[in-house]
Amino acid sequence: MSASPKRIELPALFRSTDRAEHGLSRYQLTHSRGATRIHRGVYEDAGRSSVVNAPRWAGPTWVEVRQRLAALQTVGTGAIGSHTTAALLLGLPTPYGSEALLHVTVPHGTRPLRRPGVVGHESRHLEPRGHCGVHINRGDLVVHELAGHLPAGDLVAVFDALLGTWQDTPDLTVDELRSLLTGRRRYRGRRTALDALARARAGVRSPGETRTRLAIVAAGLPEPEVAPAVRLPSLPAVIHPDMAYVGPRIAIEYEGPQHRLDESQWDRDIERYGALVRHGWIVIRITRRTSAARFCREVREALELRAVPV
Repeated sequence: MSASPKRIELPALFRSTDRAEHGLSRYQLTHSRGATRIHRGVYEDAGRSSVVNAPRWAGPTWVEVRQRLAALQTVGTGAIGSHTTAALLLGLPTPYGSEALLHVTVPHGTRPLRRPGVVGHESRHLEPRGHCGVHINRGDLVVHELAGHLPAGDLVAVFDALLGTWQDTPDLTVDELRSLLTGRRRYRGRRTALDALARARAGVRSPGETRTRLAIVAAGLPEPEVAPAVRLPSLPAVIHPDMAYVGPRIAIEYEGPQHRLDESQWDRDIERYGALVRHGWIVIRITRRTSAARFCREVREALELRAVPV
């Protein structure tokens, strides 16, 4: 992790065979409120905690998934976090909730793990790395796993993240990411990954921006530039709208939840939007609740107003 981690306290995990060390009988293990079963043979002890160094951006879903993976590894299954499980823990965007299936991989020739709530895989391409107290597959191998696991649109979001500055993901260049995807001659989803790379863009700052851009293109509209540099006489520094058509002066801003919660960010947004409008820009603001049909209609109307062929 590139930024200073935050320390979080989580309930201590223990195997059922170690229940006596936690002051529990066999009956209390299954009937006590102090113990919660996570997987077969492993429990959380509500009365004891362990401290984990987590990424500064880690939220409830990250914590839940990390704890479920740690519990699975506590009982010595040999399973390594992989696919969307590893991607989430690394900060890559995936369509993943805390209730989703846990993806784990074992070495080739080993029987994949079969448990409720768990999807087991086996692979020759497995190189475990320690990460926040659990073991996950090496980052570049996780990208290959995702290529055969995610639809193209979700892969574009992953690649946007790798080419951008999301959370603590590595900032790759397009050439570096292309080398990662072509370095292995054969893997499931290779063609899908290369197609997604052609649609990925550097400078994207959130999954919402990716979804917005892809929806605009899917509607048959011209693709907007991502984070172009715009200089306005009334502002002291160059600004970078999330997306824009610079020539006709149309800016598209995706408002994530953090914009409302961070007062300083909100103040900067208001100043920037006001300056854009004063200098003749059309500003289209979008949230995660804005339907694709609505914002695509607004973009189309703005382009037509500025006499841009659509």
